[in-house]
Amino acid sequence: MISIVSVSTLMTALGSTIPTPGVPQLMKEFHSDNDLLERFVISVYALGFAFGPLVIAPLSETYGRLPVCLTCNLNFLIWCIACAIAPNMAALVIFRFLAGAFGAAPFTLGGGTIADIVDPAQRGTAMGIWMGGLTVGPVIGPTFGGFISAYLGWRWTFWILSIIAGVICGISIIFMRETFARVLLARKVQQLRKESGNPDLKSRLDKEDSTAILLRLSFIRPAKMFFKSVMRVSTLHLCCYCLHYDVHGQYGIPTSTSGLVYLGWGIGSIIGQATYTTVSNRFVARSIAKGTFKPEDRLPLIVPGGILLPIGLIWYGWSAQAEVHWIVPIIGTAVAAIGLTIVFVPVALRSLCAAVIPLRGQTLYDKLGIGWGNTLLALVVLGCIPITLVFYFYGERIRKRYPLVNL
Repeated sequence: MISIVSVSTLMTALGSTIPTPGVPQLMKEFHSDNDLLERFVISVYALGFAFGPLVIAPLSETYGRLPVCLTCNLNFLIWCIACAIAPNMAALVIFRFLAGAFGAAPFTLGGGTIADIVDPAQRGTAMGIWMGGLTVGPVIGPTFGGFISAYLGWRWTFWILSIIAGVICGISIIFMRETFARVLLARKVQQLRKESGNPDLKSRLDKEDSTAILLRLSFIRPAKMFFKSVMRVSTLHLCCYCLHYDVHGQYGIPTSTSGLVYLGWGIGSIIGQATYTTVSNRFVARSIAKGTFKPEDRLPLIVPGGILLPIGLIWYGWSAQAEVHWIVPIIGTAVAAIGLTIVFVPVALRSLCAAVIPLRGQTLYDKLGIGWGNTLLALVVLGCIPITLVFYFYGERIRKRYPLVNL
């Protein structure tokens, strides 16, 4: 189950960036020279990532994880195929949004699925495997997309993504099982009612409310978390998605190999994930042994992660602006990725930032340059570090004062 969820997450994360190197080709084919639209055709996928969970999560709480996951995987496949045959730019933008919205299912439901079947002491390892797809997918996307676009054309980036989605969809249908406790117990109750003839049997997780009321409450809860909870201020790294500045052109890297500049980010993500998983497991195991475990026990690395991120941003920015050897800024992106991977953020707001910020990021770099542009982002991140300390030391108190499950 963990493997399927992790591979599914890798697939949808891959879809966010695999068409990036082919964007100049599709802009030429659709006779468009709008710079804003050129960036939006990529970032609109992340906009779908932002809004998809607001529907996916409530439905999974009512009907279970399995039917929602399978339905979303199938729709992701359909809209990827639609992207491959898109007749114009408007259609492509709409299809990309829908692919992102349905593609949000693996990372929306993945954490819950792991929590269903893995003990807290080992949950960090399982979460690390699952999160690996989310962090590595956007990195290897441009690497593959560069070669595919150069030799087969931009439409084949979507065809290959569709083939991958089809295989994973088939595997999911065959091997995935329901893991949500409320749904499993409800099925068991139905079976026991038939066998015993006792209609009064109930699950201890059963609720008296009707399905319509439960759905309404489930939809309101994530919306409330999105708009009202003070936890949203923990969006520490919303600015980091501006790192897509076109360093390929500055170093004269051709389309086929342009995606390789993201390998530093990928290596850093793997190092950051391994570091977080190892240290987090130790902290959690210690807390469980003392009987004092709470969610904030997974946050000790957030401060060093928040420090590494601006260091990497400044390293990357000024070395790229100076046009030193290409390996130097790539190492800088690796350092930034280590810090970014360690830091946890709310998925919905992160995706909104990923969709909106790249639209103005190019303007930022055009006016300030890569060096000062990244320095500005680094200063914003450093200014957020005190907020991370607040969540580490006072997170439990904040959660109790601003509960997300009560309406």
